Amino acid sequence: CEGDMEAVKSFFRALLGDNAIAEHKCARAHKHRMEIIGWLFDLLHQRVTLSAKCLEKALHGLMSVNEFEALPVKTVQRLASWGVRYGQICPLMHPFVSILYNEMRGMSRKFTTIRLSPLARVAVHMLRALTLLMGVDETNFSRPLESWVVPSTKAGIVVEKDGSLTGLGLLFF
Repeated sequence: CEGDMEAVKSFFRALLGDNAIAEHKCARAHKHRMEIIGWLFDLLHQRVTLSAKCLEKALHGLMSVNEFEALPVKTVQRLASWGVRYGQICPLMHPFVSILYNEMRGMSRKFTTIRLSPLARVAVHMLRALTLLMGVDETNFSRPLESWVVPSTKAGIVVEKDGSLTGLGLLFF
């Protein structure tokens, strides 16, 4: 509720200063859909998919690559990283991501260019198609909320990782 949000904001402003809250990043539910850090949660249908901004960015990046020309390793890494991230919603992407990572095996310099094999070009086409399907057929290409299960046994330490092209993030629980 709005009163609770204002109370929390007031607390953090008093604790950390007037600029402690980035208003443009505050999660607000628009009817039954809520966007949080690139994910779109449909609370009515209990499903998760990509936010419009992330979908557009990924589609633009996937569609603007000419897979028949030599590509910088960094570009292939970017394509694969979208597949890893959005493969959390659409697991059909996983085998195609593996193909792209196999193309880069042994490549240590990100400015080196490589020509994709025919199989890797098919992988790029499939990532494009699956990403597009996530946008146009949300019912079948989104992930149900109940598919994320909390483990019944708790470990002492759980580490989650999130990679990007510029670094690595780790969360310890």
